[in-house]
Amino acid sequence: MKILNCISLPYLNTMRVPEAKVFSSTLTLFFITLSVSLSLANGKEGHCVWYGTCGQNEYGKDLPCLYEGPPKPLTDNETVAALKKICPELVPDGQDEPHVCCNEDQIENLIVNMRTPEALGFGRCPSCISNFRKTFCQSTCSPKQNLFLKVISSEKSPKDGERITGLQYFMSKRFADGLFASCKDVEGLVPGSPLLELMCGIWGPECTAQRWLDFMGSTPSAGGFSPFQILFNITEKPTVTVDDKTFTPMNEPTLKCSEAVYLGGYACSCRDCKDSCSVETLAFEVPEEKEPWKIIGQDGMVVLMSIIFAVLALVIFVGYVYTCNKEEKFVCGAGEVFVHTSRGLVHMNPHAITATGVDLGSLEEVEPLRSKWSIDSSQRHSGDNCISASSTISSFSQHEDKVKTNSTPENQISDDISCFEKLGAITERILESLFSRWGMFVANHPLSVIFLALIVSLLLGLGLVFSFKVTTDPVDLWVSHNSQARKDMEYFNKHFGPFYRVEQIIITPTNNESFVAEADKDGISNYTWGPVFRKEFLLEVLDLQRKVESLVISKDGKNISLPDICLAPLAPENKACVVQSVFAYFHSFFKSGEASLPDNYLSHILDCTSNGYQFHCLAPYGGPLIPPAVAFGGFENNTLHTASALVITFPVNNYNDPDLNKDALAWENLFVNFMKNFSSPNMNVAFKAERSIEDELERGSHSDIITVAISYVIMFAYIAIALGEVKSCKSILVDSKISLGLAGVVIVLLSVISSLGIFCFVGVPATLIIIEVIPFLVLAVGVDNVFILVQAYQRDERLPHETMQEEIGRVVGEVAPSMMLSSLSMSSCFFIGALTEMPAVKLFALYAGVALIINFFLQMTCFLGLFILDAKRQELLAFLAWFCSSMAVIDKIDIGFDQDLSMPEDSYMLDYFKYLYQYLSVGPPVYFVITDGYNYSDIEHQNRLCALPSCRNDSLFLQIKGAADISEKTYIAAQPASWLDDYLDYMKSRQCCFEQHNKTFCPSYAANNDDLECESCAKLQMRSVGSEFNHYLEYFLQDLPNEYCAKAGKAQFSSAVQLISDSNNSVRVGATHYMTYHTILKTSKDFYKALELSRYISEKLTEQIRTDSTESDLRVFPYSIVHVFYEQYLTMWPDTLKSLGFSLAAIFIVTFLLLGLDFFSAAIIVITIVMIIINLMGLMYWWNISLNAVSLVNLVVAVGISVEFCSHLTRLFAISPARTRTKRAQDALERIGSSILSGITLTDCGILVLAFAKSQIFQVFYFRMYVGIIAFGTLHSLIFLPVFLSVIGPPVNRQKLYDHIHLQDKNSQGKITHTESVNM
Repeated sequence: MKILNCISLPYLNTMRVPEAKVFSSTLTLFFITLSVSLSLANGKEGHCVWYGTCGQNEYGKDLPCLYEGPPKPLTDNETVAALKKICPELVPDGQDEPHVCCNEDQIENLIVNMRTPEALGFGRCPSCISNFRKTFCQSTCSPKQNLFLKVISSEKSPKDGERITGLQYFMSKRFADGLFASCKDVEGLVPGSPLLELMCGIWGPECTAQRWLDFMGSTPSAGGFSPFQILFNITEKPTVTVDDKTFTPMNEPTLKCSEAVYLGGYACSCRDCKDSCSVETLAFEVPEEKEPWKIIGQDGMVVLMSIIFAVLALVIFVGYVYTCNKEEKFVCGAGEVFVHTSRGLVHMNPHAITATGVDLGSLEEVEPLRSKWSIDSSQRHSGDNCISASSTISSFSQHEDKVKTNSTPENQISDDISCFEKLGAITERILESLFSRWGMFVANHPLSVIFLALIVSLLLGLGLVFSFKVTTDPVDLWVSHNSQARKDMEYFNKHFGPFYRVEQIIITPTNNESFVAEADKDGISNYTWGPVFRKEFLLEVLDLQRKVESLVISKDGKNISLPDICLAPLAPENKACVVQSVFAYFHSFFKSGEASLPDNYLSHILDCTSNGYQFHCLAPYGGPLIPPAVAFGGFENNTLHTASALVITFPVNNYNDPDLNKDALAWENLFVNFMKNFSSPNMNVAFKAERSIEDELERGSHSDIITVAISYVIMFAYIAIALGEVKSCKSILVDSKISLGLAGVVIVLLSVISSLGIFCFVGVPATLIIIEVIPFLVLAVGVDNVFILVQAYQRDERLPHETMQEEIGRVVGEVAPSMMLSSLSMSSCFFIGALTEMPAVKLFALYAGVALIINFFLQMTCFLGLFILDAKRQELLAFLAWFCSSMAVIDKIDIGFDQDLSMPEDSYMLDYFKYLYQYLSVGPPVYFVITDGYNYSDIEHQNRLCALPSCRNDSLFLQIKGAADISEKTYIAAQPASWLDDYLDYMKSRQCCFEQHNKTFCPSYAANNDDLECESCAKLQMRSVGSEFNHYLEYFLQDLPNEYCAKAGKAQFSSAVQLISDSNNSVRVGATHYMTYHTILKTSKDFYKALELSRYISEKLTEQIRTDSTESDLRVFPYSIVHVFYEQYLTMWPDTLKSLGFSLAAIFIVTFLLLGLDFFSAAIIVITIVMIIINLMGLMYWWNISLNAVSLVNLVVAVGISVEFCSHLTRLFAISPARTRTKRAQDALERIGSSILSGITLTDCGILVLAFAKSQIFQVFYFRMYVGIIAFGTLHSLIFLPVFLSVIGPPVNRQKLYDHIHLQDKNSQGKITHTESVNM
C-alpha cells in the first residue's frame, strides 16, 4: 500500500547544491580563463593576440588586454614546471624558458580554474580532461594565437587600455568532435546524467559539440557566463579566410576516452566511457522471462485440457455403454429374490431386512453412523425387488445355500466382514452413543446447559474488553516477519532511517486545450504548450501551493507548520523545505511573498527543464529540481512542455519511533481536510498524504456496517421462516421459528466474539478481514447444522414407548456426528492453513478454526437446549468440461492487488490513483545495500566497488550500470549514486578536503574564501587507506557542496553511509547503500518483477564483493519502499498450492476418521472440493479477480465451506442400504438435498447485499467470490456429486449393515438399545 510514498522522490537523494552560485560559478571560472587568454590576431604567424588583463566589465569579470607582439619567455622555474604539468604540449622537452602568450598570474589562474571541472567529474576521465585543457591551454598561452583567434570587437578603457569585447575562435571539426566524444559520457552530479547536461546550458540532454561551445561563449545577457561574446567557428576546412585574413583552425591531437594519456596510465573507466567497458559489463545478463507455454502454436494449458477432456469423455462413454450392456446376475420372483452365487441360486426375502419401527421416508435428513436397509412400500409390491449382484447384497457370504424367509442373514454377513470394516463401525457406534447420551442429558437439563455455555462464551469474550487490537498497518497485515523483504526493510530503516513521508497533489486544468506560444530555442520560436502552462492557471496553482505551505495546526500547546516537519537536507545552514513543483524554477522571481511570473516565463521553464542546475533555476533549498519529470505529468518522449498535469510534492521527515511522527500525522490530517474542502472551477485536484492509505482502509471498514447488518437481517428472517413449518401466511408468526433463527445468528456472533476474546488474551491482534469474513463463514456452517438438526427432528417419528427426551437423544446421536464431521474438518482445514507465513492468512485461519470449534460447542449446548425448549443428469460430462475449461485458464489469473481496490468507492484516493497511473513519469528509488562488515579502507576492497579508471571492470558500480543499460529487462533506470567514487574524487581535489591546525574539520567553502585558516588534506597521487580513510570520510560527509567543491557529500550521502564509533573514539564504516531508481512501475507485475530482478542483481553483487570465506555474512540486498508489499507475489502460486494442499489433506484425514475409516468417501469429498476450487479459480480469471492474500483467504474459506456441501450427502450415500449406487445416490439426495439448499445456499444468499457495499474489496473479493462459492458448491453437491457417486461411489460397510439389521429388529420391538458388536 505504501508504494505511493516514493513515486515522486527517486532523485531526492541526488541533491548536492546549497547555494545559487554553485554551478554558475563553475562555468564562470572556465569562461574567465578563456576570455583572459584571447587577444587580437595581427595577421602575422607566431604572434600573440593578448597579454595580461585590462580591468573588468559590468559583470565584474576580467577582460583581456590587446597585445599584438611576439610571445614572451617564462623565467620562473616553478611557473614553467606548473605550465608543463597542465599544458605539456606548450613546454617542449629541454626548453627551460618557453615563449608563450601568458604570464605567471595567468598560468596560476588557469591551474586553479582547471580544478573545478576536474572535481565535477572530468578528472575521472584522463583523456577528457586532457582534451579539455588543450582548449584553454592553446587559447591562453599558445605562441601562435593569431592563427585561430580573431577579435571582432573591442573597447578602450581610460585606465587599463584597450580590451576585447568580442572574439571569434576557429576550431577544427576533428578537434571539436574528439573533445566532445571524449567527455560526452562522463557522469555528472546526478547518477546517469552526463556532466555535459550541466555544462551545455539550455540544451541539457540535447547537447552537441557546437551547442556546448556556443553556450560556453554566450554572455550573461544571453543566459551564459562568458565575460564577452565568443563565436566558435567549427570547420572541416584546413584554412578559413575572413576579411582578407587567413586563419588556421586550432587542431591539436585528441585522445579517445578509451585511450590513456601516457604509457602505463589509465584510460577512462566504464562509468564515463562506454568504449572502456569490458565484455562482462556490456553483456550483463538477466534470466529471460519464460515464454508462454504453447503446443502446436496454441496455448499449452488450453490444448492439454482439451485433450484430457476428450480422453475422459471417451472413457466415461465407453464405461457407460459397458455398464448398460452388462447382464446382471439375478432372478426376480413375486416377493422373492434369487441371487446367483458360486453354489447356485440363493433365496432371499427382502422384507426380512426392511426397516421397521421408524419410517425412513425420503424426507429423513440424515442418519450419520447407522445403516438402514429400506425398501419403500411401492417397491415391496412391484417387480422392482431385484437386487443386483453388484449391489450391497453381493457382500453377503456366498457360501450359504439360501437365506431363510423372515430371518436375518447373520452368519452370511459376519463371516465375510473384515477387521477394517468392524473398526470403522465401532468408531461410529461410539460417537453415536456419546452424542445420544449427551442429547438426553441436555433434554433433561436445558436451562443449566444454556446458562453454563453462555457463561463460558462471555468469559472468553472478555478478552475484547482488556486488549482488543485491530492491525491496520499494511506491513504487519500482509508481510511475514520472516519475509526477506521485511528483514531488508528493517535493516535499512535501522541503519539509514525510514523513507520520507510524502504529501502530494496532482492538478489538471478543466480547460484541456493546448496553445502555441513563443519560446526561442535553436531558432524555433513557437512551441505547442500543454494546458497547464497558461499563466492564469499557473498562478492559481501557485496560490494553492502557498496555502498548503501556510497550514498551521495547534497540538499540545504548540503550533505545527510545514517547516517544523519538512525535509530540509541542508539544514541547519539552509532551513528551506524541499518542495518539488514547477515553481522551484521561479524562486528568484518570488520576493516578499508576491505571486508573479516574468513575461518570458515559458522560455524560463524551457530553459530550466533542459538544465535545472543553472543559477536562475535553483529551488529555495539550494538544489535543482532533478529530474523535472517529478513536477510534470501527462507528456510523452520527454517533451515536458506538452504536460497536461502538474505535481506538487512535499517530502516530510519520517522516523522509526512512532511518537516522533505525531506532529507530522497531525499536520497531515489538517492537510487532508484542507484539500477535501478545496475546490476551483479551473482545476481538478487529486491528493494524498502519507497517512491516507491507512485512514481510508479504516474508514472503509466502518462504511459498510449498515450493508453487513442488512445482510444479517435478511439471513435471520430466512432462517426463522425456513426452520418453521409454515402452513399459511396467516400463521407465519406462529409457525416460523423466530427464536431458533435468532438463536442461530446469536450463536454465530458469540462464536466470533469468543474466538476474538481468546486471541486477545494471548495478545494476537485481529484484522479487518477477520471481523468482516469470519461471521459469514461461521454462519454458513452453523446455519446448515441448525437446519439438519431441526429438520431431522421434524421429520422423525417417535418410536413406541419412546419419550420426547429419548427421541431427541436418538436424533442427536444420528445427526451430531455429521455436524462434528463438517465442523472439525473445516477447523482442521483452517488450522493447517495457519502454517502459511502470510500474517493476514495465518491470523484469519487461526481465528476461523477456533470460531468454528466454539460454534459447534454452542450448537451442542445453547442451541440444543433452545431447540428442546422450542419442542416442547447429463451432469457428469458438463462438469468435466467445466473443470477442464477452468484448468485451462488458472495459470492466466493475474497476480497482485491494485491499490485502488482497497479504497471505498467514495474515497478521494481513487482520484489520486487514477491521476497517478495516468500521469506517472518516474519510478521509485531502489537502494543496493551493503551490510556491515566490508573493509572500505582497503584499496583492493575499494576497487571491487568503485568506477574510477583504476577500479575493476566488474566492480559493483559497473555491474549496476550494466543492468541499467538494459533497463527494459532489469527495471533499473540509471547507474547508481556512488559515495565511494565521490569521496575519492573529493580527496583528490585541492579545493575540497581541508582541516584546521588542530586536525579538525574545516568546511571547504570557508577554506576557499579564506574565512578560516585551514590546510589542504587532499591526496593527489595516493588514496587514503586504513584509519586515515575513515577519518577523512567524516569530513566528506560533513562538507556542504559549493562552487569550489561540488563533490562534498553532506547533501547527498550523509544518510548513505553509517559510521560506527569504537572504544578508541575512532570510526569505521558500517552499512552503506548505492541509490538508483526503478523504471516506471504501474502494474503489480511491474513491481514484483522489479523486486525479483533486483534480487538477482544483488546476488551477483554479493558474489563479487566477497573476497574470502570470512565474509560469508556479508551480502548486498536491494531495498525499495515498495518491495515489502510485493514480495508475497513472487511466491503466490506456491503459497496458494501449499495452503490449499494442506487444507485438503486435513479434510481428507478428518473425514477418513469420522466416516469410519472410509477411504473412498473421503477421497470423493476431496475430489469434489478440488473441482469446486478449480472452477472458482476459473471464475477468478473470467471475472477479473486477481490472486492475492485476500483471494487466497477466500479460496481457503471455499475449501472449508465446500466440506459442508459435500460431506453430508457423501456420508448418507456411504451408509445407504439401497440396492445400487444409483438408488443409494437418489436416496441420499432425497434425504439431505433440501437441507443443503435451505441451510447453506439460500441462507448465504444474504451476501448478495454486498454487491451494494461501498468497499471495493467487498464487491470484488467477497461478493464475487462468495457468489461463486455458493453457486458452485450448490451445483456440485446437488448435481455433480450424486452423479459421481452413482458411477464410482464407495461400497457399503458390511459391519454397519449387520449392526443396522439388528437395530431394526430391536426397534421393531419398541426398545432404544444399541446392538452388540460383532466379535473381532
